[in-house]
Amino acid sequence: MSDSDTDHTKTKPNQINGVPLGGIGTGSIDMGRDGIARNITINNNRTAATRIPVSPNAFTAIRVSTPRKTRARILQERTNIPFSDAGVDPLFTSKSSLSWHGLYPTSNYKLKDKLLPVPFQWTAMAPLIPYDNEASNLPINLQILKFKNTTEEPITVSALVNWENIRGCFENTATDYRGMMHPVFITDLDEYLHAHNQMSNASISVAIGLSFAIDDEVMTSYEGNYCLTAANPKGVEVSHLGWDQNSEDDIRLLWNSFSERGILPNQCSTGDTAYQGAVCATKTLNPGEFIGLTFCFSWYCPVYTMANEDVGNYYTRAFASAIEVNEEGLKNATYFQEAVMNFHERFLKSSLPEWYSRMLINNSHPFSTNTILTRENEYAMMESPADPYMGVLDRSFYSSIGTMLFFPSFADTELKLLSSTDETRTPGRIYRDLGKETVRHPGYGGGAVEMIDLNAKFILLSYRNFHMTGKYASLMMIHPRLKEAIEYGMLMDRDGDGIPDAMGDSTTFGGWAMYGLTAYSGGLWIAAMVAYADLTRELKNEEEARLYEETAKKALRHLEHRLWVKEKNYYRLYHNAQPIRDTHPRMDDACHSAQLAGAWVADFLKLGGWFPKARIQAALNTIDILNKRKFGYTKGSNPDRSPAQNPADFGESAHADRSWPAFEAVYLACTHIQQGNVDKGMRILNDIYRNTHLRNDFQFNQPLSWNPKTNEPAGWKNDHHMGAMSVWHSLYALLGFFLSIPRKAISLAPNLPKGVTRLDVPLVTPVSFGRLKYECIQEPYKQNVLINFESPLTIKIIQLSIPKELTDPIVSLKLDQEKTDFKIQIKPNQNTNELNIHLARELQIQQPILIKVTAG
Repeated sequence: MSDSDTDHTKTKPNQINGVPLGGIGTGSIDMGRDGIARNITINNNRTAATRIPVSPNAFTAIRVSTPRKTRARILQERTNIPFSDAGVDPLFTSKSSLSWHGLYPTSNYKLKDKLLPVPFQWTAMAPLIPYDNEASNLPINLQILKFKNTTEEPITVSALVNWENIRGCFENTATDYRGMMHPVFITDLDEYLHAHNQMSNASISVAIGLSFAIDDEVMTSYEGNYCLTAANPKGVEVSHLGWDQNSEDDIRLLWNSFSERGILPNQCSTGDTAYQGAVCATKTLNPGEFIGLTFCFSWYCPVYTMANEDVGNYYTRAFASAIEVNEEGLKNATYFQEAVMNFHERFLKSSLPEWYSRMLINNSHPFSTNTILTRENEYAMMESPADPYMGVLDRSFYSSIGTMLFFPSFADTELKLLSSTDETRTPGRIYRDLGKETVRHPGYGGGAVEMIDLNAKFILLSYRNFHMTGKYASLMMIHPRLKEAIEYGMLMDRDGDGIPDAMGDSTTFGGWAMYGLTAYSGGLWIAAMVAYADLTRELKNEEEARLYEETAKKALRHLEHRLWVKEKNYYRLYHNAQPIRDTHPRMDDACHSAQLAGAWVADFLKLGGWFPKARIQAALNTIDILNKRKFGYTKGSNPDRSPAQNPADFGESAHADRSWPAFEAVYLACTHIQQGNVDKGMRILNDIYRNTHLRNDFQFNQPLSWNPKTNEPAGWKNDHHMGAMSVWHSLYALLGFFLSIPRKAISLAPNLPKGVTRLDVPLVTPVSFGRLKYECIQEPYKQNVLINFESPLTIKIIQLSIPKELTDPIVSLKLDQEKTDFKIQIKPNQNTNELNIHLARELQIQQPILIKVTAG
């Protein structure tokens, strides 16, 4: 694929967000282009209303000393520490002197200082590692400060990290008493870290950091303890200073000790306002020698009160203090760095465009900003810290793909939590969410509106989870709820078309009134019925499966007949066959940008060719004509391109002139790609990337709603919206990929841009990473497929796509260079043929499997 716009630094310089560094359900700290710690949520202050906007006294500093000169500087452009009052004048670093790029979960800096005698780079990171639940739940940040001696003589390098004790702090509220600081030791007794009061039996001890409030009892959510250390491999000297920013003597002691000697005096102030703790690491480098001085900051806040219940944090099950967490961080720091780099390089060294790889990686940041993982292993993702409803079903339908791919047990847990909550007054009605800043008080998102897309999305997510993980036990547990959900949906069908009828504000597009049969929910319900038929057939209920397949056929006929606008080639917003009130319109001819959501999800889940591709293509063309604006697509436009409106008596605006970029990446970009309009789909994704990541610098704080005319966020829920992770669907659309574990089947039908004949890309599944090398040439026809996975997968069926005219292909298959027996079956689809390769025996394809298809 061709690359474009790889300069990821062309962003607005004044944004105050950065890469959120923290684990799943631990809280996080943003590190952006100025190196200042912002948006701190590690004190269980996870919402926009309670997070700490900035830590003005946290800073990092470096020192390089040669035989002839010494240069020391703070790597931030400012702090609130009154250095000048103490007669100290440290050198600060302007943003223009730091080149920065964020690649989640790392924040990377390079210092531009002509007077510094050696090159210097700096990385801050969190160990958010796909498939590694334990590492990804650690409440730690690492900082690695990298020096290389490019001179011809020995030099001494030092790095210092200073952190302010924030025990009990939240928002802009700071407590007076925050506990004491004490040194943290390693000893000759063992390889563990030890607190100051655990040293009685040690004959040799070395202090390598500081603890904050380690002796204090934790009573509230905002209280905890913290630990800052530096790794001390051979030749590295670690020193510390606990100090009071209100003491001029302490300020002078800190900076003069560091700048003159590169070593701190190893003492802790006992003053009432001694909140500052600095740790320094120093090493002498010979010519050509490299060092990465590694610092680990950890936190431990065990009491987490949500809705008046202490739900705790899952990480407290493995650790008893921040010191224990820190020990784990130091011990595994090298693995963490290598694993995160490996994750990045899978994409950046593939044939995917660099901008697209960065978009996929950085859009995963809600793992750090939006997740909750309680002591009892209850996982949920909040829609937005500004409106912290947990596990919001209608929108996690799009965004939870990231959780399913990289942490499938968490995705399974979140759906189980929703399925286990039963509305006894209306059995079968699925709750929209797990509660506001809680996972134990389910509700409907602040209101009791009957949302007709919820049950359909619940069924489709259950289908996705089952096929992508193969957990029969989970299916059997959840199936009674699925049965209730689909039967409840049928009760909401007033006009007999097989699809629940909308009754106003009835879908995920809150505030937009729709009535009767809608294009959006209608398509989703057709796909849901097909998916339910498949699931109930898995449980040997053929009669029920056929019933819902027949209902889906009837529903599709109604949708095509009543919603298709023949003159304009799109599906109208809704058709209301039986209005309950005189004020309810019979139809609305607005063109909805999400009208093809059902067709998209049916293709993604490989449910079969239910929706007519010719009409899908025609509708996409019309959406481009009616809904496209300079910076995105409006949600709804009338045939004259004016914004869709609610009925006059509805009482609020439909806001249909706004755009939802994260979800357009799914139901527009993915559908274009699935249809073969790959260049168009990738342009939509690239436009979203340019508008949010580059021009507006929202790559780590993406909104739900966007103004497609002015190119800026619009409306509500515009703080760290979870929808960012929806973009992972586009990788599946590009590869035409789906892995069904229970069927032991791989479907693969790559959609290539014009002029592209080869791919070398990662495969991402809930089981493991894999790799695909693919080549397809039309004249003469040749398709080569090379697949391997890093964990063994059992495969019985491989499904490929071949041209319609290719009815007698020549197929060969080798597993690790050994020929394997198989039979082929060709199944006609609407625009292509499906080539089914049935293996004579099940194969473990951890080794490479090579398939070649040519014309007969």
